[in-house]
Amino acid sequence: MKWILCGLAFLAQIALAQGGSIAGQGNSIGTEPIVGNTQTYNLILTPGQKGELPIEAEQNDVIIADVSSQSFDPAVELVDETGKVLATNDDIAAGNQSARILKRLPAKGKLKILVSGFKGAAGGSFSLTVRKFNAPLMSSSSESSRFARDTATWRAVLIKKDVPTVISYFNASRSIPTGFDSNGLPLNNRPDARLVPSGGRFTVTSPVDQEIYILIPQSGWETFTMDALPVEVRDITIGSTTEGSLPRSQSISYRFRAEAGALLRSIAGSQSTKFNVTLRPIQFDNPDQAMPPTSLPAQSKNTNLSTFFIHRSGTYEAVLSHDEQVSQTIEFQVINFARPWTTTSLSETLPIGENLYYRWTLPIGVLLDLNAVSNTFDADITLYSPEGFVIAEEDDQNNSLNPAHQRLITQPGDYIVRIGSHGNGGGGNFTLTQSITRPTAFSSGTEFGVLTEKPELRLISITAGEFFYLTLESSNPNTTIQIYQPNGEQLQTSSVTEPTGKRLILVNPRVSGDHVILISNRESNARVKLTKVKIGSLSEFSDLLLTSQTSSR
Repeated sequence: MKWILCGLAFLAQIALAQGGSIAGQGNSIGTEPIVGNTQTYNLILTPGQKGELPIEAEQNDVIIADVSSQSFDPAVELVDETGKVLATNDDIAAGNQSARILKRLPAKGKLKILVSGFKGAAGGSFSLTVRKFNAPLMSSSSESSRFARDTATWRAVLIKKDVPTVISYFNASRSIPTGFDSNGLPLNNRPDARLVPSGGRFTVTSPVDQEIYILIPQSGWETFTMDALPVEVRDITIGSTTEGSLPRSQSISYRFRAEAGALLRSIAGSQSTKFNVTLRPIQFDNPDQAMPPTSLPAQSKNTNLSTFFIHRSGTYEAVLSHDEQVSQTIEFQVINFARPWTTTSLSETLPIGENLYYRWTLPIGVLLDLNAVSNTFDADITLYSPEGFVIAEEDDQNNSLNPAHQRLITQPGDYIVRIGSHGNGGGGNFTLTQSITRPTAFSSGTEFGVLTEKPELRLISITAGEFFYLTLESSNPNTTIQIYQPNGEQLQTSSVTEPTGKRLILVNPRVSGDHVILISNRESNARVKLTKVKIGSLSEFSDLLLTSQTSSR
């Protein structure tokens, strides 16, 4: 060889050469597989020369050579006996001057690893790590074979550009498959990764045609089964049904168009088989407003039913798979699952463990009272905004198991309510009731009553920029008021309390239009009087505040 071996490096080389060759099996998702046949050399390169490391390889051996140096920018090559370059590399990636090569050898032979300084005469200390494992190429999409003795068991798999491919193995260690891509980098094994009863699986998608290398860890079995199956793509429409069979390790991507605001349920096969469904976007109509769908409660203990809310219009896919080792019969469909609610009250039956959804339209500026009653199960309800976000979750109401919710609607649109059994264990008959209170016209100086359990609403027409104040007189000092603008946003106000208990509330309108005043109490009912007083400027209100403060003193 044309390099000088440091004494410590030589001892390390001998120790590593005597080590075992069984690969580590405790790899977590996203980690680099451990290759047992690994040797590291700490060496010095003579400036202007190439270092040579002769190695021998068997057919289907995969060689990974890494070179790093703090002294120079290294380059590495793998050449055969004739000097033909089989692999070469300078930088692993942009900003990383270390070099790495990977090559699977089609035949047995003698080779050399050459290390040099990039573009010339540089030299100095460097580290060379050589990893070697045997990975025969899978000749078909499925293979059953015996585990290798005393060596790690690997397989090479050919992956086509932009074709999602499921990698799975059975009768092996129960772990997510790991491995290397054709550049010697750890595989991204996170997409759709999950454990199966005697192995694991994930989906790999490559931007180029390439070989990848999968480690199959042994765990008590003599033989293993490995699959590498491209994901099948089918186009469907919402409401249609597709039937057929789903082979072991296969995934089917059902693609369809969905509009924003849709609440969808996917249904796959009978409950005797555990199917897995993942819903995700393919392309949004407006990429600048991307938002993935939200998974909502479906039926407990039934993975064949999934419920999703679509936030943005576009093309979506529902990826269906199962963990069984034999083909399974499927009957797949995606349906609109939110039932229209057009009456004040509805009475229906909740299947055990199920969650039902109802959709109805609410205008802005109304008070919604929502409650559910059941004598057979402990009901809970969830209210979703028009964008599909949770705005209220209710279980019990005081000492009653029947949930209730009250809310001022500050945004018009289609709302969704979910009713289910607390803990997802019950079911039976229920009644769901809605009550809508609309605001009455504001009448300045008129006295009215306000109950603790229900606020009062008043509709007042306001012009932007015209300052005024409201005087609030109430028999309950805990009476509060809030003012909401036409867009549903709360208008910020300033207030001061006179010694008599009367409150002066300054209103500085930002926009013109009908505003909603919400008057509510705590602790006790009250008689309330609101009076509107127009002022010409803020200084006039400041004088009022000063007078009130002087009176207080």
